[in-house]
Amino acid sequence: MKDTYFIQYYDKDPWFILDGKTTPKFSFNNGFSQTYKILKNRGEFIWLESGDDIPIDRGNLFISLQYKEDGLDKIIQTAKDNPHLNITLGGPYFFVKRNIDVPDNITLLQQITMEEYLGVKFNPDNWGLELPPGFHNIGYNFSLIEGHGCYWGECTFCKWGNQRNNYKILPIKNVPIIDYEGPKIISLRSSSLTPKMMKLFTTFPARDDVFYNAYIRGDEQGYKNFLKILPKMKTNNVIISLGVEIPSNEMLKNIKKGTTKEMILKTLKLLNDYGLRIHLSFMLGWNNLSKDIVNEVKDWMYELDRSVDIKKISVLLYRLMIVKGRPIYDNPPGFIKERPDGMFECILDDNQWYMNESIRKLYHKFFNDRLVDFYDRKDDLTTLKRTWKEKV
Repeated sequence: MKDTYFIQYYDKDPWFILDGKTTPKFSFNNGFSQTYKILKNRGEFIWLESGDDIPIDRGNLFISLQYKEDGLDKIIQTAKDNPHLNITLGGPYFFVKRNIDVPDNITLLQQITMEEYLGVKFNPDNWGLELPPGFHNIGYNFSLIEGHGCYWGECTFCKWGNQRNNYKILPIKNVPIIDYEGPKIISLRSSSLTPKMMKLFTTFPARDDVFYNAYIRGDEQGYKNFLKILPKMKTNNVIISLGVEIPSNEMLKNIKKGTTKEMILKTLKLLNDYGLRIHLSFMLGWNNLSKDIVNEVKDWMYELDRSVDIKKISVLLYRLMIVKGRPIYDNPPGFIKERPDGMFECILDDNQWYMNESIRKLYHKFFNDRLVDFYDRKDDLTTLKRTWKEKV
């Protein structure tokens, strides 16, 4: 391919928490690694920091994006300013939720990997990654699946919820390690670990500078799998990310999470007993809370504090985002409004706002500076009409 360029982005995560300490980390979105050894002779690989201008004005440009709309507006403007530039962009999690004006010289791939688009079949011998010099504390991705989806596939809010069987587990025997200065965090790409994927944990070498990050559901199946796998592991340098969402059985049932607060707690205690790192995420912005649910969350937090070393848990707190096309959009917990990014969020009256704030304060109390709070309450405070005066 003549005049062909492959662009990958990196970010600096100033809030990344490891063992209860904030550690700046460079995250590399290595979206071409599965096909690297095939593509490296077909064009030039370029690394850019997110937000950088694209230094190409003509030719064929392939861009791998990690999440929804990362730098999309700048890429679109680049295409409009350079009509001799043909851009193809996409990625496994890339998903645009708003109406956008895409010029003719852009091919937009939504939730499609470059491997799928280029028709390259997985071969572990083709995997490769060359990072720019001078970096340290790096994080990069390694895919365990081809395609998308989750073995559960029922959560009403999740964009992968309707893609239960739309993926294939790749035949991977080991995870490659790229040696750079400082800690290396390898994120294993899969919507949620299956028993077959978890067997890979027994191949992780015992190295103080290498950490593995993976997502689990916190359900009964995952707990049983960990009981078998954990005693066989050579290292406990594994960061398990688990989306608790909200520790209330009533709420978990409403969003069809497929687990209970008791099973989540049981799983966290098992992981803690084996010394694995734990990263939790919680959602706020619900508009169907009650005093009983707030008390349920409060009781669960105290039980968590008694069951695990809570000082070693890091937390991400974010707002419930509703995607059009998912069951929660068709049957929302209450009134919702559209956001500028094309997603939807719940409209909170005075009573619901105070209950969300009560739960938010609980999380801050227990997790303190190990919590990264992405829940922005300004809209609720300044633009929504207050109708109820009851306080929690």
